[in-house]
Amino acid sequence: MTDFSTQQWQAWGLMALLGFSAASALLASTSAIMAAAPAEKAAAAGAIETMAYELGAGLGIAIFGLLLSRSFSASIRLPVGLEAQEIARASSSMGEAVQLANSLPPTLGQAILDAARHAFIWSHSVALSSAGSMLLLLAVGMWFSLAKAQRR
Repeated sequence: MTDFSTQQWQAWGLMALLGFSAASALLASTSAIMAAAPAEKAAAAGAIETMAYELGAGLGIAIFGLLLSRSFSASIRLPVGLEAQEIARASSSMGEAVQLANSLPPTLGQAILDAARHAFIWSHSVALSSAGSMLLLLAVGMWFSLAKAQRR
């Protein structure tokens, strides 16, 4: 698990690798779509490809945002001594946990910050692992799909 606050270079490297990989996949898919479309339908194919990209981006933000939020709330382990309202507030988001920690005595506030930091890192690991697994499954599916198409 990469802690972005202490392993900046590793985080930068992994994010750059992710960016180059995603850009390569998008360029390859756009090229394949446009090459397969007849010249008279190229504009329609481009519009459909763009719409599919936007729909995928929107769904990805919604789904992975929900996954991040839910896994943060489920994984935060707050110290004892908090009221139910404070527990609900700190469990709702990293920002709320930081605000609550700043309003409490330093020892209790630091314990909340540590718990929130751990939950934040964990929730990002869950979301990124899920996204990576989905991409791997899609790549395997495309591999077999293209292999079957070439045999015909």
